[in-house]
Amino acid sequence: MKNREHLRDELISKEYIPARNHPRMPRTKRAAQFAPFAALTGFEQEVALIREKYQRKRYLDQAAQTQIWTLLTQSMTEHRPLTIEYFNEAVGYYDEVTGVVTNLDNRRQECILANKQVMYLENIGGAWFRQKSRETSAKNTRLV
Repeated sequence: MKNREHLRDELISKEYIPARNHPRMPRTKRAAQFAPFAALTGFEQEVALIREKYQRKRYLDQAAQTQIWTLLTQSMTEHRPLTIEYFNEAVGYYDEVTGVVTNLDNRRQECILANKQVMYLENIGGAWFRQKSRETSAKNTRLV
């Protein structure tokens, strides 16, 4: 063991002697070796979306809360599915759920969906209806 430590120290202290037959590669060519990593374009945008999802809980102003309450009421009266973005306190990030609102409890400040999921109104960060376009795909029209 002692012999290995001695060899390591000896190697570290040696002066670097460049090879005569193999000149050093210029920095521009050396950088080109890492060009395949440019295939990760779009990666930064995906990371930003995930970072946005895991952001801290945001609090809406009174106008936005009123607009959300209107959308929730509209979903309940028209039996129309609504996509709701809410802060999931169990995991600490924003999540989305789509469903029909079956009950709004103004006293408890709760929204109850058809699948029995309960959300506090203060945790709702946005809501929108899904509108179908002429094609088979559906577009989101975000209202809040």
